[in-house]
Amino acid sequence: MVCRSASFVFFTLCLAGLLPGGTAAQDTEHRLFQPEDVHRIRSVRDVTISPDGEWIAYRVDTADIDKDARSSDLFMVNWNGSARTQLTHTRDSGEWHPRFSPDGQQLAFISARSSGESAEPDHPKGLSQVWSLNLSGGESRRLTDFPGGVSSFEWSPEGTRLVVVSRDPEENPSNTPQPIVVDRYLFKQDGLGYLGNRYQRLYIFDLDSSAVSLLTPGPFDSVQPAWSPDGELIAFSSKREGEPDRHLNSEIYVIESSAGAKARQVTTWDGPDFSPVFSPDGRQIAYLQDGPQLYSGYDPIQLAVVSIDGGEVFLPTRELDRTVSSGFIRQRNCRASSGNSTSAVRALLRSRLSVKNRQSCIAQITV
Repeated sequence: MVCRSASFVFFTLCLAGLLPGGTAAQDTEHRLFQPEDVHRIRSVRDVTISPDGEWIAYRVDTADIDKDARSSDLFMVNWNGSARTQLTHTRDSGEWHPRFSPDGQQLAFISARSSGESAEPDHPKGLSQVWSLNLSGGESRRLTDFPGGVSSFEWSPEGTRLVVVSRDPEENPSNTPQPIVVDRYLFKQDGLGYLGNRYQRLYIFDLDSSAVSLLTPGPFDSVQPAWSPDGELIAFSSKREGEPDRHLNSEIYVIESSAGAKARQVTTWDGPDFSPVFSPDGRQIAYLQDGPQLYSGYDPIQLAVVSIDGGEVFLPTRELDRTVSSGFIRQRNCRASSGNSTSAVRALLRSRLSVKNRQSCIAQITV
């Protein structure tokens, strides 16, 4: 399969004038930018590529001035920009995190629609859940019903399961306010409120039976899951040493994709390790490594590669004076053939040389 440069995604969406409501190609008059024009700016996020490499699904965020709120819809465009379609038209909520099924016939995404089954905002059917849209036609349908909602998910390679990230639900929810007990360092978070002892966990969701299996119990968050090519392992990022609320030292772990499996730590760097992705042969993991905890957020983020058994870490971008983003190394389609002895990793590199010249580029690194 030919893997197209991710920079072409932005060229297609932005320069070809494919954003909804775009006026670059239609406007013939120029005028000064006005404050109210800020609300007309639409942003493109969550770019993902179909398995055959021919289509791009993405999310477009828009502002509703009357409701003082933002919403998002999903779109799909082909590579040459000749065909574009809006997949969702949801005014009162939104859709995000689109992911093509391995056979390319479905597009799963996250939405907080109630589907008319419950008007209660704290009911599982009104929380963020995984939905699926058949790309050959028809209405989208809700797949999951997690009491704590869904923040992320990924298809298994064979397309019969999902690994889902879901936060623990509220304990004993009621209409009567309960006393707030604070017994942890990180007790409150923007957008979530008081956390209590609720954590983000990994679950396996079976698409045929709707059965749910918990993978990561314990008093810690587990996020950013990635499947191995054979579907046997899942890599993820988690802070599990000492008191996780008090440090930034996330590590990469792997766990078998079955209930009761035990997670195994792969990395040991004293700083954040995150955004893992397996090599095509399943023997290595590429991920991002931030600086040591004291300089985390200041040192350039590096691309790192390690064996699934742990050990010595290779930093292909050690000499690069720029930071690496996870935007495209997680694209499952952008990888070398598994028959090759080397693996090509494409990563988004952002310049930190100048505030006036914060350019981005796509680089291919052989490891």
